[in-house]
Amino acid sequence: MTTINASGILYIRQDGSDIQYSPNNSSWTTISSWPVYINNTSYTTNTILTVLYTTNITTNLTNFEFNINNPYITFDGSYNGAVCTLEINASIFPGIFITNSNHTITIKNFIVSGTGTMYSISPDFATDINSSPGFDPAINFCSLENCVNK
Repeated sequence: MTTINASGILYIRQDGSDIQYSPNNSSWTTISSWPVYINNTSYTTNTILTVLYTTNITTNLTNFEFNINNPYITFDGSYNGAVCTLEINASIFPGIFITNSNHTITIKNFIVSGTGTMYSISPDFATDINSSPGFDPAINFCSLENCVNK
């Protein structure tokens, strides 16, 4: 398990087989222990943390998971105008997990593909999350924008 505390922009990339993160897009840390827990350290001021993917990612990790610990987080695959391709070659869908206590979560600009049995982003993601038990869409808003399954 890895915990990342960040505000503003958190960059994610793949370098060889390593998945890495950086708070400044210049010094990179390899994620060596999965899953990853992301804390938005500025959520109390309603400031959005953008998790920006700077490369396509291809992985065989079955625990390639980003767990959201706070509200106001956007996962964005549109670095430099491109749309990020996530190729997940695992038997389960690793992904992004949102708990009922979090809100204002956006996942946008991803193409998802792979050879695993469950690798897609559901087109009903926002509806499913916003209508889950204990999750009030008036308070806990989640959205999926410009994401497709390949």
